[in-house]
Formats: sequence, C-alpha cells, structure tokens
Amino acid sequence: MDWVLEGPYWFSSVKEINDENRQVVRKRRHSGQPVSILEFTESEIGHFLNQAHDTIIGEGQSARVWVGLIPDGFRHGLSAQHAAVKEYNYTSHDTFDLWEIERVHLMKLAHPNIIKLIGYCHHKPHNGQEKKVLVLEHMPGGNLNERLFHIDKWNNESVEWDKRVRILHDAAKAIKYLHGMNLIYRDLKAENILLDSDMNAKLVDFGAMIDGPRPPNAYIETPQPIGTMGYTDPSYIETGRANMGIDIYSFGVLILVVILGRRAVTTKKKTELSVKINEKYKDRPLDLLRSKKLRRDSYRRKELQSLLDLARRCLEEASKRPTCDGILREFENIQAAKTWPPSGFDMTLDSLSKGFPD
Repeated sequence: MDWVLEGPYWFSSVKEINDENRQVVRKRRHSGQPVSILEFTESEIGHFLNQAHDTIIGEGQSARVWVGLIPDGFRHGLSAQHAAVKEYNYTSHDTFDLWEIERVHLMKLAHPNIIKLIGYCHHKPHNGQEKKVLVLEHMPGGNLNERLFHIDKWNNESVEWDKRVRILHDAAKAIKYLHGMNLIYRDLKAENILLDSDMNAKLVDFGAMIDGPRPPNAYIETPQPIGTMGYTDPSYIETGRANMGIDIYSFGVLILVVILGRRAVTTKKKTELSVKINEKYKDRPLDLLRSKKLRRDSYRRKELQSLLDLARRCLEEASKRPTCDGILREFENIQAAKTWPPSGFDMTLDSLSKGFPD
C-alpha cells in the first residue's frame, strides 16, 4: 500500500483529536486567505476512480484511499494526472470531522515537501449516504515505512544512502515550514512520509496538527497526548505539555529509523528505539551501533556520524534540542562535505542494520 492511515498506537481517540482542533478549524476557515482548491461533484469523483479501475492503495479506521485518474482538460488549468482519492468513513461523525480538519489545514499549506490538496467533495443528498472526500496529489513511491521494511513490495530495492539523507532533509524542511506558521505537527513518523517516483518526500496526514504556543518556546496544555508509540516525546506523554520541541524529538527518532534501518519499536520486545539509545548508549558513542563488517559502499563514515550525533541531540531534554534552523544547517554541512573525497571506511546499509539487534 502507498498509504498507512493509522499508526501502531494512538494516545488519543479521533474524538479527542477533533475536540482540540475544532477551534483551529473555525479560526482558519474564516481567516479570509485566498485559496485555489477545486470542489468536485460526487459523479466527478466516481469518474476519476473508474478511469483508474477502482484501485485501493490504502485503508484504515478513518478512511480509504484510492488511485484516481483526472483526464486532460477535465477542468480549466487542471492537467491530466493520477490523484489519491481519500474517502472518509461515513459511519463515524468523529471520523467525518477529520475531513474538515485536514481540508482546512491543507488549504492553507503550500510547500514542496507537504502533500498538495487538489480538491474536495462533500456530497450530502436529501436521502442517502453522505460522502466526504479529499483529492490529493498521488505519490507513486509509496510511504517511507514500506520502503524501509517491506522492500519485497518494491522489487527488493533498498533505499540508497544518499536518498535516505535527502528524505530526512525533505522532512526537516516540511517541519521547519510548519513551525514557521506556528503549527505543531505531533505525528512525525515514517508512515506519514510519502515518496514520489524520484524519492522526493512529502508529509501527509494533518489530523493531529495544532496551533503552537506564543512565544514558540513556551508550552501549551493539551487534554490528551497524541502521537505514535516510539516516536512521541516521553515528557509530552507524561505531562500533556506541548511545543515545537516534540516534533524535534520525533525527528530524532526518524533519523535513527532511516539510517539504522530499525523500527521505532522493536518487534519482539516492544522496546522503543529512542529508549534504548538514551539508556544503553547514553554514555557511549553511537558509532558502536555500526556493524563490524565493513566494506566499501555508497556513504561516508563522517556523514553517518554527523547524523547519529544530530539524532542524539534531538532526543535530549527539551531545552537542549536543536531548532529546525539548526537541523537544516547540519544537512547543509553534510551536503557541502560531499564535494570532498570520502574518508574512512564505508559500510553497506544491510550490514549496518544488522549491527543493532533487537
């Protein structure tokens, strides 16, 4: 599947997400900002799906995602393209509210690393089944979690090192953009990063996002912590107090997941990867996580160490974590270093992931 609509564990229900976001939705709905989002009819949505032979690419508790095909000349200014048609579960009013939350958020967001909203449909017949749909750009490269851990679905092609670094860089730019708009994403994880055919990354699923505090380094109180086990800041889970730093923590976990090829929560013992890092490797160099089986491959030892060090800083207590600006500077330094010859030994991604057992 291209889309994973729910993570392995939510700390709050859909209803609790909606309760926190309704005020945000009302404020943004009446903000008066111009939008260029199309409104489609139910028959138009059906036409898109028929053109793509009703292919499902994702399914979860709240919604089902289909591939749709928008034909050339269908609307003025709209070119022929595949689209992701996300239809929300009509049996739950709380789930239906997620449609409004995501729609309003996406109508205000415009960034190369955030999924683009093409249009929407709200069909409410006098007698019959109500339908709420979002039409989003299609990302044929699947989601990052599948590309890392289910490569059998992708011709057993592992994600190359340089592409892993670029995906992380893309994710950091998306979070930087959201923080610049005073938004806390709250659910950064590999499942919520989609890839295009060139492995460029875009953030999806904005139902958990909320307005941040002012000033940004202050905190806001949330009724219930929201996030996914393994990625969510433990202090946020404990206190319910949130600021931009909880996204930085999640980004630190994402770095480890991507470059070590390890899940955020181990399959057998259900141990969180970040907890293992902060306990077992608290006073030891993360370089020890590497496999002893070294051979020449595609990435630089110094580059690996820079990313491991960045991940460790992101997992520090909130006051010591880097900002998005600091994270982006680190990626700029990594990019600049590529102009120099590689130094030290190189390792394969497969052997690296085997160096950190469950």
